Amino acid sequence: MKHLKLKSGAIFVAALALVVLLIPLAHGRAKTTLPQAVSLFKPKP
Repeated sequence: MKHLKLKSGAIFVAALALVVLLIPLAHGRAKTTLPQAVSLFKPKP
């Protein structure tokens, strides 16, 4: 039973680390793609 708890704890930590790594990546990607998308929709002068 203790081993199972340890395993689920390791999975939780791994998932947490993955989320922590993915959030800035996704944020950075949104930061770069958002102005591009806006410039696409903006009428050219």
